[in-house]
Amino acid sequence: MLPGHTSFKAEIKKLKFETEAGVILPGTALIHLQVPGKEKPVVELMGYLEEISVLNRYSSIQRLFRSTTPVCQKAILTLKMW
Repeated sequence: MLPGHTSFKAEIKKLKFETEAGVILPGTALIHLQVPGKEKPVVELMGYLEEISVLNRYSSIQRLFRSTTPVCQKAILTLKMW
């Protein structure tokens, strides 16, 4: 993101977004930043995931974490970092 923007607008599009790490997200957020000294806004593209999807993923990881061995728990913690 750019520091020093005066305002922003976000648009959510149903276009798949792929991160540099190869993670594919179901949506794309277009962030329009109004920057002093620029006539047109700067546009940043970011991956978008609905809140319920994040909560569902977190709940699944928590359930799995409670029902596994310590070795598996370490692997799951690595996944949670994502």
